[in-house]
Amino acid sequence: MVEASIFGQKVIIINKEDIAIGMLELKNVKYSDRPVIPMANDLVGWKDGLGMLSVGDRFRSHRKMFHQAMGTAATFAEHHAIVEREMHKFLQKIQELPEDLSKHIRRLVVRNG
Repeated sequence: MVEASIFGQKVIIINKEDIAIGMLELKNVKYSDRPVIPMANDLVGWKDGLGMLSVGDRFRSHRKMFHQAMGTAATFAEHHAIVEREMHKFLQKIQELPEDLSKHIRRLVVRNG
């Protein structure tokens, strides 16, 4: 087991499988919460995103909605087709105007036109 401090947050790295499984299966609520990251949560506005929510009723509700939207093979396949289509557009734009790479990336990620 190794303990470190990363950006003032204590992090423990467990290198024994039986201890890790015990912590994750037997005490998952205690050890599965996410750290508070002020830059992402408050300044960027990601505090309501699934990856930033603390474990609780709101987290479970968001996770359930996410699973309904993305958790089945059918919904995954539907989204995969959209991602594939957008990636083809992205690659085509890079080929046409490689000097505008950052603009193409922004459009792909933000989808603002």
